[in-house]
Amino acid sequence: MLLHMRMTLTIAFVLFLAKLVETHRAESPRLAFTDKDTRLRRIALQHVIQNNHIRLVEDGKERVIVAADQYLYSLDFDKEHGTTVAPLQSSRSRCEGGPTDKPCALNITVLHKRNGTNQVLMCETSETGTTCCNRELSPSAECSPSNSLKDIASTIKEYRLSTGEPSVFTESSGRDYLYVTQSSTENSIGIYKFGPKQVRPTAPENEPKYLGLAAFTGTNKMEDKLYAFFKERNTAGGLESDMWTPFVAQVCMEDEGGPKNKLQYQWTSLLKARLFCGDKASRRHFSELVDVAFHHENGTLSRVYALFHNEWGVSAVCIFSIDAISKVFQTSSFKGNKETVPSPRPGACEQLRGSADDLLKRLSFVQNHPEMDDRVFSMNGPLLVSHHHKYTHIRLHAVPNQRSDRHILLYLSLESGKIHKVLENKTGGFIIAEYRPFGDKTHILDMIVHSAERKLYVSSSVEVVQVDLQSCDKYGQRCEDCLLARDPYCGWNTTHCADKSLILQDVEKGNHSNCPSWTGHKVYEQDKTHAVPLQSRHFLRCPITSRHAEYTWHLPGNATTACLTKEHQCDLLIDGMGPEKEGVYKCTAEELGYTRTVVVGRLLVERKGTQAVPASAGLGRYGGSSAGWLVAISLLHLAAIFVVQSTA
Repeated sequence: MLLHMRMTLTIAFVLFLAKLVETHRAESPRLAFTDKDTRLRRIALQHVIQNNHIRLVEDGKERVIVAADQYLYSLDFDKEHGTTVAPLQSSRSRCEGGPTDKPCALNITVLHKRNGTNQVLMCETSETGTTCCNRELSPSAECSPSNSLKDIASTIKEYRLSTGEPSVFTESSGRDYLYVTQSSTENSIGIYKFGPKQVRPTAPENEPKYLGLAAFTGTNKMEDKLYAFFKERNTAGGLESDMWTPFVAQVCMEDEGGPKNKLQYQWTSLLKARLFCGDKASRRHFSELVDVAFHHENGTLSRVYALFHNEWGVSAVCIFSIDAISKVFQTSSFKGNKETVPSPRPGACEQLRGSADDLLKRLSFVQNHPEMDDRVFSMNGPLLVSHHHKYTHIRLHAVPNQRSDRHILLYLSLESGKIHKVLENKTGGFIIAEYRPFGDKTHILDMIVHSAERKLYVSSSVEVVQVDLQSCDKYGQRCEDCLLARDPYCGWNTTHCADKSLILQDVEKGNHSNCPSWTGHKVYEQDKTHAVPLQSRHFLRCPITSRHAEYTWHLPGNATTACLTKEHQCDLLIDGMGPEKEGVYKCTAEELGYTRTVVVGRLLVERKGTQAVPASAGLGRYGGSSAGWLVAISLLHLAAIFVVQSTA
């Protein structure tokens, strides 16, 4: 009876460990690229960033614009590696209306590249207000106002904007508008509209922190909407309530405020709804919105990829469709309302028109009931949940495939300064690889994806790094290695893994069954003999090339054992070398039915005329990718020991 119980507990323990290993694999990057495996270019900033806010803006091939504190950098990565580009300082040196002997502290708060020009829209904020102008990207250029910006400049000048706030800039037939959020300011907190018509927010009830702003373009101007994503501090709940509540707000971009006696110069179409990222069945959810990335189809905003945390530091990525968001605003009941809802529906863009009496009723209603009862639920639950990695930023690239649709790649930064490349597929998120652009643990301030170049630009407080995202040659020398990578950038072209002339590719499943028979050279050193002193301890080492693979050591006499893993290799300890341990040792890796030999060799006891190898030497070196990470198979090794001890 006791033996049966011990066996049952042992089996349960082994199954638990196996499940733990599978979960760990799913949440881990398949490969890890160090700075030696990835093509990197670095440009140091001449000034250390003080306020931890950097804004990166794409500026054509190999170029990026950087707004940092009081400086505007134009960085050209096509120049010699490591070139430092001088910052473009502000055109003004003293504050207007301030002391004549005091330098002006102008922080760049807004930066947008202007369409079809070598100019940027730049806004600088000082203690007295904000100035916006067009700026050429050359050190000697002047920052001067223009006719197209005069309305923005005149309506924004009295406001003190905050750094790090999201903004949207629209250009249309001389009617330029700038939309900016304010999360913490002496002015009203919320969304602002600057231009020919100024609109400001009403005072919010809680403390919102805005994380993203995006415009949706309809078939006519009355359908154009602006969506703001933010989190509010939860002040109404108890001790077990979430600290934050995630929201999306909607305003009509044609909204010009109400009449003199109701919401004049304030939003009349503002509505908000709670976001839900999680699993309704298990009641697991993520309440702290961290960052958002926007996906456009045919030039129109279609989906929002949102990064969340929960109170235990677990990260999750959820996808929200604009159709689902719009439907909640069109059909949900209004929170706290017990009266008949006016028609046209308050908050809808159609309500901006109509008789004065009806307009006042709708404005009073939307002012008193801006929140929806219904929540906006994510599509199919979380795309990715990670218990082991705390993500801080999210960016995306929609990669055209061989069909008519696209593959979505997400780039998630970690607190440690690393970046994960994640593929969206039907079963969830697949972590393709990890990039390490910084040598030491570094806090990433911002990053952008240059879609055409397939390069990632990442900033810390002291430098900007260009990361080449096409590392097809690092995945391995065989067709199977290339297809198992599941990288939309890469495919097999009959001779090697490449980013052009793709013939074989299976991004969705990594199916390698159509790969041709391997006829190339061996990718390991075979039958290498190592002499080991009698009774000495010796480690056999096998390089890790995929964290999603299972590594096994094959010993003399057809015995096998799982690897004891380290950072880039799995070790096999030979404890007390003797004649009975002589023979061929082989390390294999199995992944989705594909088994390959990584190293193989022979161990002999050191005798006269032979030379012992150092205890740190391995059997051979894999000739493919040197990238890799540890695999948690050691848990299964420990489980096997536990089984033997429990059943003895």
